Amino acid sequence: MANALYSPLLNREEAAHYLGISFSTLARWAMLGKGPAFHKIGRQARYKISELDAFIDSQSIELVRGRSSKL
Repeated sequence: MANALYSPLLNREEAAHYLGISFSTLARWAMLGKGPAFHKIGRQARYKISELDAFIDSQSIELVRGRSSKL
């Protein structure tokens, strides 16, 4: 297996690790159309690190007058 640091695409297991979530959570999100964008290459899901970072950024919570508000 190629080192993920040198690959522009991560497999689902690597992407789940990158996000700090379980493989099954990421797979469930994909099935439900939630979560980060991914690309199907053959039967395999592949994730771009830039899209994982964009997903993380989209999940930011900003505190507004004592309440949390999703950006």
